[in-house]
Amino acid sequence: MKLYAPKWKWYPDGRNSRDNYKRLRIEIKYGLCRDFISFKPVKKVSDEQWELICKKKSGKSITKNMILNVGLSQDDFEDIFLWVGAMERRISGVLESLKDRQQLTLKDIKVAFENYMPATRNNLSVVHLFEEYVSKLEKPKTREVYNLACRSFCKFYEEKIGGSVSNFLITDITSEFLQQYTQYMQKTSAEVYKRHLRAIYNFAKKKNLIHATENPFAGLIKKVQSKNIALNIEQTEVLFNLQNLPAKQQMAVDFLHIAYWLNGANFADIATLKRENIDNNHIVFSRLKTKGRSRIEIRVKLTKALKGLIKKYENKDKSKGAYLFPFLIDCPTDEESISKKIDAEKHLIMHALAKVKAKLGLTELNFNVIRHTFATQTYYSTNHDLYGVCKALGHNDI
Repeated sequence: MKLYAPKWKWYPDGRNSRDNYKRLRIEIKYGLCRDFISFKPVKKVSDEQWELICKKKSGKSITKNMILNVGLSQDDFEDIFLWVGAMERRISGVLESLKDRQQLTLKDIKVAFENYMPATRNNLSVVHLFEEYVSKLEKPKTREVYNLACRSFCKFYEEKIGGSVSNFLITDITSEFLQQYTQYMQKTSAEVYKRHLRAIYNFAKKKNLIHATENPFAGLIKKVQSKNIALNIEQTEVLFNLQNLPAKQQMAVDFLHIAYWLNGANFADIATLKRENIDNNHIVFSRLKTKGRSRIEIRVKLTKALKGLIKKYENKDKSKGAYLFPFLIDCPTDEESISKKIDAEKHLIMHALAKVKAKLGLTELNFNVIRHTFATQTYYSTNHDLYGVCKALGHNDI
């Protein structure tokens, strides 16, 4: 059987569907045979607008007046053009998936188009893949960040690509798509979200849902430099000796002080401390962040200053299993509810700290800053004992 390279071309269907939407029509040619497939309408455009899109696609110069003359704004025109590009990438993806077939009929090609293009197959849906991947994650906070990433990409797909989220396939993820997303976001969070999307993409590859030979993420994910800001000794003394602050601001500063005494503990570690963590004039705990890994026990002596701060804010319930501080009182015991409650309480403290930060003229003031402050000051006060500092912070390794 003589093999021919399948050919295709697309154009708007001459028939208007409901609300004057234009359908995308693809003509498939294979050998002497041909067939047509029409797809779900996505953009409400006229024949003149489609003609202008095709002109730009062919490389012809398009002016702003030409766009205005067909009743489109510059942004709408670009949105439609991006959508056309996305559809063409899908068409190319269909042909790419068929290139290694030894025998091929027009029916095979048409079935491949129908299966691939409308995104009715849940296993290729970006949203479905995110949901499946997230369901296997243990930490609520991690699940939340992945869900935020999914919503961000879906919003971009709807607003800039111009498609329905139900048609958003993992095979739409190309280097061009990622570049457009980065320009759309223009935020550091874009780099974080692209990392999460890469995890989903690799997840789909492991499931043999895609067989891409090139990595669309190559060179497109920048390393986000964390700001490890630490206060100097003078700034630390000024912060912890502030007087006459409003109650909420004083409470926020006091819990930073508690974090410092607890070897730079984060707020979640503090909020989840219980009476049973107090052992022979010491507080003994492990960082929540290391859950699921080998956890290092942190043991901190209860100094007079730390005892005073605990007494000032402690939970009235003195039973052994009660929380040391009242942040999680009456909170459901499931992990997700606890995580949300901790985030809500931390948000209130951070809001108060923003005002303290402004008073002191600091660029950053949060629990992470206090952690780095503790680590830096301990490192220099112990004659550069890096091992001791890592152990005090609860790190598994140096």
